Amino acid sequence: MNAIKPNKTASKYGTDAFSHILWLLKMNVSIYQNAKICGNWQVAEREIGSTCFHIVTAHECYLKIPKIFDGIIKYGDMVIFPKEVPHTMGNTKKEKAKTEVFSFQLNKTSNDTGLLCGEIIFNHRGSDEILKALPTAIIIPYEDSKEWLTPVLDLIIKENLGESPAKQVILNSLSELLFIYALRYYIQVNQNKQGLLSIYANPQIARAMNQVHLNLEKNWSLESLAKEAGLSRTTFAQKFKQLSGQTPFEYLTWLRMQLAWSLLSQGELVSEVASQVGYQSESAFSHVFKKQFSISAGKIKPI
Repeated sequence: MNAIKPNKTASKYGTDAFSHILWLLKMNVSIYQNAKICGNWQVAEREIGSTCFHIVTAHECYLKIPKIFDGIIKYGDMVIFPKEVPHTMGNTKKEKAKTEVFSFQLNKTSNDTGLLCGEIIFNHRGSDEILKALPTAIIIPYEDSKEWLTPVLDLIIKENLGESPAKQVILNSLSELLFIYALRYYIQVNQNKQGLLSIYANPQIARAMNQVHLNLEKNWSLESLAKEAGLSRTTFAQKFKQLSGQTPFEYLTWLRMQLAWSLLSQGELVSEVASQVGYQSESAFSHVFKKQFSISAGKIKPI
């Protein structure tokens, strides 16, 4: 019999479930727009369906997302598209001058708009479930989020004004940090809205989920989950379903399979992965894995 290995992947990235999920998704950011614009300018969506964000780094612009938003976004305001949809951004004033795109270090007019836009790339299939739990667009006003937006935005502006070594790598990393802060902001202000992410914000459910993520190899029962949350079994099950739209064990199976995919992609043996995610039977694990991903666990090739 294979010895059960503790779930080191979660403990390595902190004791909270949301940190573990973000680690599993293995995301990185690629900036595709970082400049100032002036004149009679307008930009539209870059790639429908991609995950992207825009943040105003100077002055303001208008933003129009059909049936969702039609207004002005100003310095520090951030917009996230979990799956990019048609939208337009442009100058708030009618200008006759032609559009000019130029370095952030320059100033052409008093109405120069600075935009930082990036694509978030996930290297794990589990990202689809997380993105489905988000609305079509998330608009985060600077005024509501100064505590975390100001220091990160200040660092971005500082990098933009210089030409120091590793500038692009630092900007990509700062943008990734912005995206993570934005996700946390969203789940904190929407913790009672139904969706998978709500279970990471609800204090009682999150307490139980933190333990689940740290101990995925454990044979969890409804009673043990409820005990971690400080709730009765019935209350825990009802609250979990109300928040996430899933039963606790549907989520547990999903989570175990996401970690399994990650471990198999790192070259670990199927038998070892099965025990690490709570399966004493390799055949039972393989059956659930194939049902989840429509591919046999043994066919996953190391990345």
